[in-house]
Amino acid sequence: RPAGNAIFGPYYSKPLHVVGDARSGIVPSKDFPVVVGYDPGAVNNAFIFMQCIIGTEKSLWTVFDEIVTVNQKIPYTALIPQIYRKMKKWEDRVGKLNWMHISDNSAFNQYRAKTGSYDVRDFEEISKEKSEHFDLEPIRMKAAPKFSGSVESRVRLLINKLVNEEILISASCVEVIKSIRHLVSEQEKNGKYDPSLEL
Repeated sequence: RPAGNAIFGPYYSKPLHVVGDARSGIVPSKDFPVVVGYDPGAVNNAFIFMQCIIGTEKSLWTVFDEIVTVNQKIPYTALIPQIYRKMKKWEDRVGKLNWMHISDNSAFNQYRAKTGSYDVRDFEEISKEKSEHFDLEPIRMKAAPKFSGSVESRVRLLINKLVNEEILISASCVEVIKSIRHLVSEQEKNGKYDPSLEL
């Protein structure tokens, strides 16, 4: 279907926001927590690894790894080991890391009739079974705050980070980069312009 306006593309610049190449990029620091953002779905899944580096003058967000699947029905029993392998890879490289697992609150309150459960409960239960094999802690999910206008707020936040050069993305995170470059808003409805559609 026809698309609306580019959301992040006008503020993105590869020289300013991308670090490294396909084989080298950003390495996380042991000094700050690592956030894994979860967006699970029936056929599309995204798990993004990032970190906020707090400096003396300003903070800098880094996106250093990703797991993204599109149009694939992959069970959580297969996805969770992929997440653990990423976590293990980075701990083997830099040492013990403080992991924070955060998901949209729909993962907490959207009932899955097929399984008789919720995404968060399934993730946490499966992770308990898999964690010992990787010598890592079970995943304990936290909900991202969601309120009226929260989507618009988050979009503006990322735009500000791009404009102020407060976010760096590893070149290996091709899906994150693709999303930032090409994500578009909803198109105008009934010929009427609604500014919230761009967010």
